[in-house]
Amino acid sequence: MQLYLSTAYLPTVEYFAAIRNADSVVIEKCENYSKQSYRTRTYIMAPNGIQMLAIPVVQKHEKVLISDVRIDYSVPWQRSHWRSITTAYNGSPYFVYYQDFIKPFFEKRTEFLVDFNMEILELFMKLLNIKTPVQFSSDFHLPVATGILDCRYNFHPKQPLPESLDLVKEYPQVFSDRFGFVPRLSILDLLSNVGRQSCEFFACKW
Repeated sequence: MQLYLSTAYLPTVEYFAAIRNADSVVIEKCENYSKQSYRTRTYIMAPNGIQMLAIPVVQKHEKVLISDVRIDYSVPWQRSHWRSITTAYNGSPYFVYYQDFIKPFFEKRTEFLVDFNMEILELFMKLLNIKTPVQFSSDFHLPVATGILDCRYNFHPKQPLPESLDLVKEYPQVFSDRFGFVPRLSILDLLSNVGRQSCEFFACKW
């Protein structure tokens, strides 16, 4: 199965579960930019509940290709995001083992959003030992072929996730004693709480 996905910032646990289930993945690079989506935002579990982290971008309108969207560094969002992440996960069992791999993304500057997101995706796939081949799309229109699963618009913070993509079992979370189990958080949440056992919480439904 070849899976088509939108680009995403620190993608959800479910996003990575879908990648692990696929034979190959294509990240959409030829669509128009979409506001208020996982393309520029992620969610973590903070001491006071779910917290959104959003990357500011230079382009404010939707009539621009996602591949042309530039990250806005005029505001110190990297410092703010890293502070929120460390506050949320310093008390988790495994964050200390991964923080040195993750922190450089909040110190360096990458011009284009899709490149930044792809670098993060590749890092977390390596940390999770997911070997599914991933590439960018070269055309917005999908090829006419069998064995293609179009999920470019299924992962969205304001829409329910289709049952076929609900591929994550409940796992231990920091602050679960206050909020219970919370799905659809950033992959940071799973890795920080479970470490090398992360992929054991991915279901296989395809």
